Formats: sequence, C-alpha cells, structure tokens
Amino acid sequence: MAAPSAPVRPPEEAYQLADFSRLPRLAMHGDNQHASNSFERASRQRMPAEDYGEEDVDAFAADNEELVHVPQANLKDDRIKHPRVRVAASFFLFGVLNNILYVIILSAALDLVSPSTPKGLVAFFNIFPSLITKLFWPYLVHGAVRYKRRILVCTAASWMGMVVIAAGSSTAIRLLGIGLASFSSGFGEMTFLQLTTTLPTPSFSRDALGAWSSGTGGAGIGGAGLWWILRGLGVKRGIAIASVLPFAFPLVFFFLLPEFHRLDGHSVLEDDCTHGTIAQQPIFAADDDDDLSIHTEFDGHARKVILPSAAVYEVVLSTQEKIELVKPLVLKFMLPLFLVYAFEYIINTGVAPTLAFPPPHSGPWTHVFKSVRDYYPFWSLTFFLLTCLEGLMGGIGYCMTFYHVAREGEDGHLHNYSRLADGQAESTPENLHSAENKARSKARKEFRIAAAGAADSLGKCFD
Repeated sequence: MAAPSAPVRPPEEAYQLADFSRLPRLAMHGDNQHASNSFERASRQRMPAEDYGEEDVDAFAADNEELVHVPQANLKDDRIKHPRVRVAASFFLFGVLNNILYVIILSAALDLVSPSTPKGLVAFFNIFPSLITKLFWPYLVHGAVRYKRRILVCTAASWMGMVVIAAGSSTAIRLLGIGLASFSSGFGEMTFLQLTTTLPTPSFSRDALGAWSSGTGGAGIGGAGLWWILRGLGVKRGIAIASVLPFAFPLVFFFLLPEFHRLDGHSVLEDDCTHGTIAQQPIFAADDDDDLSIHTEFDGHARKVILPSAAVYEVVLSTQEKIELVKPLVLKFMLPLFLVYAFEYIINTGVAPTLAFPPPHSGPWTHVFKSVRDYYPFWSLTFFLLTCLEGLMGGIGYCMTFYHVAREGEDGHLHNYSRLADGQAESTPENLHSAENKARSKARKEFRIAAAGAADSLGKCFD
C-alpha cells in the first residue's frame, strides 16, 4: 500500500490565485471586441480553501481564475528564443557526455591493463556497476528526484573515475576507476531519462528523448574518434585530458537547458497558432510554484485555472507499489529492449569480428572482383551499411520503448483535466483538488522510466 501523502504547508495556503507577472501567456483573436492593450485582472481576494463547501466548487474555480487579454503585438515579449532547439541541443549533449567516457574506456581497453589481463574484464567493469545502479536505485531510493544534485554527482563521479584511471598504475586501481565511471554513466542515464518526463508537454518530452537517444549514439563515433586523437599523447595524459569532459554537464544544465516553467505555453504558441488564432485546447504547464495551470479559451478570453500545487505533497511510492508498477512493463517493454541489446552486442562482439571473408577465387564473383583491392572496399562498405542499419534499429527500439514507457498510464489522468478545462466535466472536488494525483502521477512516471532502463544494460552484460 502506498505511503500516505502529507501536505507540507497549511491548508489555507494550498490554493493561490493566479499570478500573471510573467504574462503575456496567450493571445486571442486580434479582432476580439474586448481586446485592449492592458490586462483585465480578476479580483485577487483570497479565501481559505476550507471555507468552500462542496457545493461551492464553481465559486472556488471562479475566485481562482483570471480572465486576461494579451495584445497580439506583445505575444513574444516573454518567450524563450528557440526553445525546442535549446531543449534538443541540451539533451543531445547530455547523451554524448554521458556515454562518451564509456566509449573511450572500451577503446582504450588494450592500453589500460597488462597484456595478460583479459580485455573482457575491462568491459565487465565498464558495464556491471551501471547495471547494478539502474537495477536497484529506483527501488531503494524514495522521495522526489533532486535533478540539480544528481547532475553534480554525475559530474564528480565521472571526473573522479577518469582521474583514478589516469593516476593509477596497477590493474586493480584502474578497474576501480572504470567502475566509478560506469556508475556515473548508469546514474546519469537514469537521471536524464527521468528528466525527459518532467517537461511541460508531450511534444517537448518526445523531442528531448529523441535528442538524448541520438546523443548516446553519437557518443560512439565521438568517443572512438577522440581516443584515436588522444592516444598519441599517451594513456595517462589522454585519459587525464578526457576527464575534463564531465564538467560540461553543469554548463549545459544550468546555461543551455531552458527553465521548464518558462516553456509554459510554447506548445500552443508554436504548434497551434494559425494566422493569429489559438487552438481551443488546454495546455498543462508547470509554473514556478509547480501549480498545474489549465489554459483554454473561454468567452474570448485566456482562462487560467490554478489547481493546487504538487509541491504541497510529499509523495513516496512504497516498494510494493513500485513492484506493481513495473510488472506490466516487463513483458511489454523491458524484455523486447533486453533482446534488442543482447543480440546487438552479440553481433558486435561475437559475430562481426569473424566476418573477414577471403576474396572469391571461383564462381561469378570472380568477374566482379578481380583483385583484393577491388573486393575489400566493397566488403567494408557492406559491413559499414549493415552496422549502421543495426545501430538504427537499436536506436529506434530504445527511443520508442522509453517514449511509450513515459506515456504509460497517463491517458486517463490527462483526460480528466482536458474535460474539466473544456467544461465537459463536472467541477467536483475530486477534479479540482487533484494536486496529490498530479504529484503521484509524476512520481510514477519517473519510477517507470528509471526501472525500465535496466533492460538495456542487462542486454549488454548478457553477451
């Protein structure tokens, strides 16, 4: 049974009137007869939520909404420039930075240990700590995800692991550094996947997840190429130079990635505007105070109803609840993702190295390939194209799996808000007083995507 959720601030402060200090939010039709250059604000009188009876829910909604006009000319005054580009670029860089050290360590495996040490030992220490982290962390750690702290932990652990590898001279010390960097990689992947679920709209989440997946793939090419350059400087010096890469994590997070609450409304303004007309659909947004705000057109005005803040509730998912949440994911998502990565790594490490076919000496191919110089470019191109196809299929499987895991179980929750905003649902206390539901839904999303992330690492270890 889930642990009870407790409010952390008094009930009389649980409901706040709308704060339009960051407007303009939306623009209505330019020819609206009520349009003006100033904002029409509703009364900001507050009334404790407990004073409203169940029959006064409509009055509560009316007291906690604002009808506002925004001039068309001021539409872009408070908007982030190129928000989708910044979100996509940030998550692409997160993917590159999180996986590039993993690739560098694998590329440097022959140089990091003595000739008598099995090179598979390097691969094991480069994968197993990541698997253990993703397998157990979501179940053992409770409470809200602190993303800023996690970014700093990833940065410190990655840097420390690479420094230990560079400074260590014995195999045991270097394997310890490799394990530390592997922990950071798994912890980072879990964190950034969870972060994609907290974006204000599904379209932003989809863009972020696709960019993250592309970044992890790009890390393979970038890491191998970077080590090819650094190897000439020596193992210790090359690894030491690569150890500065993790410091880009906080730079991207704090300076390039836009604040999510400022993305509020961009989905409507960018996707649903046609010749100055806003589509009549609700937009779910996280404001500074993490209230859920529903924006919709209402009698020619921008209507914003502030629902109770999710920050009011400290939602803690119990271990039993987590197990129940992960059960439907095992056969539907985790097993297919495990098989994709298991077969992909079996091909890469077990099958691909054996595909050095000799040139044909008889048959019709001898008329096409008359020398080794003719044959091996064709073979190399074929092998390259097949490898790209394999990587593309793996990337699509990874991206689609986590996209659907993040959307799992949310349709009914969002449908309630959509019907409420459109006036199709009755304004019941259950609909309005849903801050706890929102907080619990967020926690479940973050857990699901973190738990499913163990499947790909398990597939890597399987080979």
